[in-house]
Amino acid sequence: MWRGYGGNGNGAAIVFDTAKIAAREESPLVIAHVHYGTGPERQNWLQRRIAEFGEILAKSEMPDDKLSIASYYFFERLKLFAIFTKHCGFLEENEWRVVYMRDRDTAHVFDRMFSYWVGPRGVEPKLKLKIEAIPGLPETNLTLAEIVDRIILGPSLSSPLARNTILKMLDSLGRADLKDRVVSSTIPFRAV
Repeated sequence: MWRGYGGNGNGAAIVFDTAKIAAREESPLVIAHVHYGTGPERQNWLQRRIAEFGEILAKSEMPDDKLSIASYYFFERLKLFAIFTKHCGFLEENEWRVVYMRDRDTAHVFDRMFSYWVGPRGVEPKLKLKIEAIPGLPETNLTLAEIVDRIILGPSLSSPLARNTILKMLDSLGRADLKDRVVSSTIPFRAV
Protein backbone atom coordinates (compact mmCIF):
# COMPACT_ATOMS: atom_id res chain seq x y z
CA MET A 1 0.00 0.00 0.00
CA TRP A 2 2.63 2.55 0.98
CA ARG A 3 4.67 1.74 -2.08
CA GLY A 4 1.71 1.94 -4.45
CA TYR A 5 -0.32 4.78 -2.99
CA GLY A 6 1.74 6.56 -0.37
CA GLY A 7 4.58 8.23 -2.22
CA ASN A 8 6.95 5.27 -1.74
CA GLY A 9 6.50 5.46 2.03
CA ASN A 10 6.49 9.27 2.19
CA GLY A 11 2.72 9.68 2.26
CA ALA A 12 0.04 9.61 4.91
CA ALA A 13 -3.22 7.69 5.20
CA ILE A 14 -6.29 9.46 6.55
CA VAL A 15 -8.65 7.03 8.29
CA PHE A 16 -12.28 8.17 8.35
CA ASP A 17 -14.83 6.95 10.88
CA THR A 18 -17.60 5.92 8.48
CA ALA A 19 -20.02 5.37 11.40
CA LYS A 20 -20.13 9.16 11.74
CA ILE A 21 -21.26 9.65 8.14
CA ALA A 22 -25.00 9.33 7.61
CA ALA A 23 -25.41 7.56 4.28
CA ARG A 24 -28.80 8.25 2.74
CA GLU A 25 -30.44 6.87 -0.37
CA GLU A 26 -30.93 10.31 -1.92
CA SER A 27 -27.32 11.39 -1.50
CA PRO A 28 -25.09 11.69 -4.58
CA LEU A 29 -22.29 10.23 -2.43
CA VAL A 30 -22.37 6.45 -2.12
CA ILE A 31 -20.24 5.15 0.73
CA ALA A 32 -19.60 1.43 0.81
CA HIS A 33 -17.11 -1.25 1.71
CA VAL A 34 -15.30 -2.87 -1.21
CA HIS A 35 -16.00 -6.58 -1.72
CA TYR A 36 -13.17 -8.80 -2.89
CA GLY A 37 -13.17 -11.90 -5.06
CA THR A 38 -11.28 -13.76 -7.73
CA GLY A 39 -12.00 -13.00 -11.37
CA PRO A 40 -14.10 -16.17 -11.76
CA GLU A 41 -16.03 -15.42 -8.52
CA ARG A 42 -16.96 -11.96 -9.75
CA GLN A 43 -17.90 -13.29 -13.20
CA ASN A 44 -20.08 -15.98 -11.56
CA TRP A 45 -21.81 -13.31 -9.46
CA LEU A 46 -22.63 -11.39 -12.63
CA GLN A 47 -23.87 -14.49 -14.45
CA ARG A 48 -26.11 -15.46 -11.51
CA ARG A 49 -27.61 -11.97 -11.28
CA ILE A 50 -28.27 -11.83 -15.02
CA ALA A 51 -29.97 -15.24 -14.88
CA GLU A 52 -32.03 -14.20 -11.83
CA PHE A 53 -33.06 -10.97 -13.53
CA GLY A 54 -34.17 -12.91 -16.60
CA GLU A 55 -36.22 -15.30 -14.42
CA ILE A 56 -37.86 -12.42 -12.57
CA LEU A 57 -38.79 -10.73 -15.86
CA ALA A 58 -40.16 -13.97 -17.29
CA LYS A 59 -42.37 -14.59 -14.22
CA SER A 60 -43.51 -10.99 -13.78
CA GLU A 61 -45.39 -10.63 -17.06
CA MET A 62 -44.16 -7.06 -17.14
CA PRO A 63 -45.56 -5.02 -20.04
CA ASP A 64 -43.02 -4.15 -22.73
CA ASP A 65 -43.34 -0.43 -22.06
CA LYS A 66 -42.09 -0.99 -18.46
CA LEU A 67 -39.05 -3.13 -19.36
CA SER A 68 -36.86 -0.06 -19.69
CA ILE A 69 -37.53 0.85 -16.03
CA ALA A 70 -36.56 -2.62 -14.78
CA SER A 71 -33.52 -2.64 -17.05
CA TYR A 72 -32.42 0.77 -15.78
CA TYR A 73 -32.46 -0.36 -12.13
CA PHE A 74 -30.74 -3.63 -12.96
CA PHE A 75 -28.01 -1.74 -14.83
CA GLU A 76 -27.60 0.60 -11.81
CA ARG A 77 -27.05 -2.46 -9.60
CA LEU A 78 -24.44 -3.84 -12.00
CA LYS A 79 -22.72 -0.45 -12.05
CA LEU A 80 -22.45 -0.46 -8.23
CA PHE A 81 -21.06 -3.99 -8.37
CA ALA A 82 -18.36 -2.85 -10.80
CA ILE A 83 -17.45 0.17 -8.67
CA PHE A 84 -17.40 -1.62 -5.30
CA THR A 85 -15.61 -4.89 -6.12
CA LYS A 86 -11.94 -5.62 -6.48
CA HIS A 87 -9.65 -8.61 -6.98
CA CYS A 88 -9.08 -10.61 -3.80
CA GLY A 89 -5.34 -9.94 -4.03
CA PHE A 90 -6.15 -6.54 -2.49
CA LEU A 91 -8.14 -7.97 0.45
CA GLU A 92 -5.72 -6.66 3.09
CA GLU A 93 -6.61 -3.09 2.09
CA ASN A 94 -10.06 -3.48 3.67
CA GLU A 95 -11.02 -0.54 1.48
CA TRP A 96 -14.05 1.72 1.70
CA ARG A 97 -14.93 4.02 -1.18
CA VAL A 98 -16.85 7.25 -1.46
CA VAL A 99 -18.23 7.50 -4.98
CA TYR A 100 -19.92 10.54 -6.47
CA MET A 101 -22.90 9.59 -8.65
CA ARG A 102 -23.50 12.61 -10.87
CA ASP A 103 -26.96 11.46 -11.97
CA ARG A 104 -28.14 11.63 -8.32
CA ASP A 105 -26.92 15.23 -7.97
CA THR A 106 -30.05 16.77 -9.48
CA ALA A 107 -29.52 20.06 -7.59
CA HIS A 108 -25.90 20.27 -8.89
CA VAL A 109 -24.55 20.99 -5.41
CA PHE A 110 -21.18 19.45 -6.28
CA ASP A 111 -20.64 21.40 -9.50
CA ARG A 112 -18.50 23.99 -7.69
CA MET A 113 -16.12 21.20 -6.63
CA PHE A 114 -15.36 20.03 -10.15
CA SER A 115 -11.90 20.85 -11.31
CA TYR A 116 -9.14 19.07 -13.21
CA TRP A 117 -6.06 16.97 -12.64
CA VAL A 118 -3.05 16.57 -14.92
CA GLY A 119 -2.05 12.93 -14.80
CA PRO A 120 -0.30 10.32 -16.91
CA ARG A 121 -3.17 10.38 -19.43
CA GLY A 122 -3.22 14.17 -19.68
CA VAL A 123 -5.85 16.55 -18.33
CA GLU A 124 -8.80 14.79 -16.70
CA PRO A 125 -11.84 16.01 -14.75
CA LYS A 126 -11.62 15.62 -10.99
CA LEU A 127 -14.06 16.12 -8.14
CA LYS A 128 -12.21 17.87 -5.33
CA LEU A 129 -14.52 17.03 -2.46
CA LYS A 130 -14.58 19.67 0.24
CA ILE A 131 -15.13 18.06 3.63
CA GLU A 132 -17.81 20.41 4.92
CA ALA A 133 -21.55 20.66 5.41
CA ILE A 134 -23.06 21.04 1.95
CA PRO A 135 -26.38 22.92 1.68
CA GLY A 136 -29.15 20.77 0.27
CA LEU A 137 -27.56 17.46 1.26
CA PRO A 138 -28.30 15.20 4.22
CA GLU A 139 -24.62 15.08 5.27
CA THR A 140 -25.09 17.87 7.83
CA ASN A 141 -22.11 17.28 10.13
CA LEU A 142 -19.43 16.69 7.53
CA THR A 143 -16.30 18.22 9.06
CA LEU A 144 -12.77 16.88 9.29
CA ALA A 145 -12.82 17.20 13.08
CA GLU A 146 -15.92 15.02 13.20
CA ILE A 147 -15.01 12.24 10.77
CA VAL A 148 -11.20 11.84 10.87
CA ASP A 149 -10.33 8.91 13.13
CA ARG A 150 -6.56 9.09 12.67
CA ILE A 151 -3.80 10.14 10.30
CA ILE A 152 -1.19 7.45 9.78
CA LEU A 153 2.21 8.71 8.71
CA GLY A 154 3.92 6.45 6.20
CA PRO A 155 6.97 4.43 7.18
CA SER A 156 9.36 7.03 5.74
CA LEU A 157 7.62 9.83 7.69
CA SER A 158 7.72 8.04 11.02
CA SER A 159 10.89 9.65 12.37
CA PRO A 160 10.42 12.03 15.32
CA LEU A 161 11.64 14.91 13.14
CA ALA A 162 9.10 14.20 10.38
CA ARG A 163 6.27 13.69 12.90
CA ASN A 164 7.02 16.99 14.65
CA THR A 165 7.08 18.76 11.29
CA ILE A 166 3.65 17.30 10.40
CA LEU A 167 2.29 18.48 13.76
CA LYS A 168 3.67 21.98 13.10
CA MET A 169 2.10 21.89 9.63
CA LEU A 170 -1.31 21.12 11.19
CA ASP A 171 -0.84 24.10 13.51
CA SER A 172 -0.02 26.39 10.59
CA LEU A 173 -3.08 25.15 8.66
CA GLY A 174 -5.32 25.90 11.63
CA ARG A 175 -5.99 22.17 12.16
CA ALA A 176 -4.49 21.72 15.64
CA ASP A 177 -7.66 19.75 16.48
CA LEU A 178 -6.24 16.85 14.41
CA LYS A 179 -2.79 16.70 16.05
CA ASP A 180 -3.75 14.12 18.68
CA ARG A 181 -4.88 11.78 15.89
CA VAL A 182 -1.50 11.62 14.15
CA VAL A 183 0.18 8.23 14.53
CA SER A 184 3.28 6.78 12.94
CA SER A 185 3.20 3.61 10.88
CA THR A 186 5.02 0.68 12.43
CA ILE A 187 5.05 -1.32 9.21
CA PRO A 188 8.53 -2.41 8.20
CA PHE A 189 9.19 -0.83 4.83
CA ARG A 190 11.88 -1.22 2.24
CA ALA A 191 11.75 1.15 -0.72
CA VAL A 192 12.18 -0.46 -4.12
